[in-house]
Amino acid sequence: MNDARERAELRTILLESFGANDAPTVADEWIDRMGIENVRVVRDGATVVAGLALLPMAQFFGGVPVRSSGIHAVAIDPGYRGRGVARELMRNALAESRASGAPLSTLFASTYALYRSVGYERAGATFRASVDLARIGSSRTAARHLSVRREAEGDQAQITELYREQAHARNGFLERGAFAWDRITRPARIQALHSWVVVRDRAIVGSVRWYHGPSPSKGKPAGSYYDLEIIDLVAADAEVVARILTLVADHGSLGGRAHWTSGPDDPFLLALPDRWFELALVDCWMLRLVDVEGALLARGWPKAVSGRLHLSVSDDVLPQNAKAFVLELAGGKASIEPGGDGSLKLTSRALAGLYSGYLSPTALHACGWLDGSLDQRELAAACFAGPLPWFRDRF
Repeated sequence: MNDARERAELRTILLESFGANDAPTVADEWIDRMGIENVRVVRDGATVVAGLALLPMAQFFGGVPVRSSGIHAVAIDPGYRGRGVARELMRNALAESRASGAPLSTLFASTYALYRSVGYERAGATFRASVDLARIGSSRTAARHLSVRREAEGDQAQITELYREQAHARNGFLERGAFAWDRITRPARIQALHSWVVVRDRAIVGSVRWYHGPSPSKGKPAGSYYDLEIIDLVAADAEVVARILTLVADHGSLGGRAHWTSGPDDPFLLALPDRWFELALVDCWMLRLVDVEGALLARGWPKAVSGRLHLSVSDDVLPQNAKAFVLELAGGKASIEPGGDGSLKLTSRALAGLYSGYLSPTALHACGWLDGSLDQRELAAACFAGPLPWFRDRF
């Protein structure tokens, strides 16, 4: 954006597009968090009519962080909707992402139709876990020998490293940059954030951050006045998981429930002693391979799998990706050579779901998005197998 007038125009579009009744200062803070250098707009003449943020980030796949452009705050002026402006905005963002060397692009979608039309597909999920504090049960008295204290100035470096050690083993987790950490350490509209760390042998081995939210009357335990809304939590091992759950459960005298962003294989969920919890699907995030060959070469691969996949990818938006090639895996390394018989045919959307491990070749074949021999489909399933892709962040 070039000046204060354009910033004001985008601010108005953001407030209207996202149904916000806040003062303009809230949208200004939002733009500042995104970073004005990351904002891209579409103009009609001199007037801003649409915008988004192109956030530099990375996601772990196969234990390796792969550069990605996070698409955030896509907003179109109501008077310009249905005229192809959003598609133009996204095409330009994809072209810029490819030119920058980021082989992936990631987003949360308000509508699948638009983003599927430019090659994105569901590639992971975000869930909300909820549990009555009284139901955490035996974890209340677990691992109390580990000390806990409030987060202090200077702790963030250790917390960041602890998070990264945990994230690298999970497909899809973000390699958090400044934007992601800012949303966790300074959440918008939260007046009182409570941040705690678990310490063992003078080292930080766990971290949890929450604020007190309203406790709804439906299903509220007698005497509860608030729920714990947990923004982030990370633990080095099972003992630390137990200590954090103990810290959370100790709020049960006045607290009703704890809620956090989770996944089916979240250790904090698996450690709960019984089935009395809820896990609800909140959203699916979408992925796009901006540079197909670059994305395949950048990620990690299972060392126990070897073989040759004869891929033929179709891509109407980024024709540079539309080609046949052979992906060979051996010893956890990948190599690519042009050509091959192209016997495993798939769209750019199908490849996105396959790449993350969220959509299997069997499911993609059933949808008509992937075609190939049973041998090639089975090899693809082995190559792309991994932990269920999910992450705790929103952007």
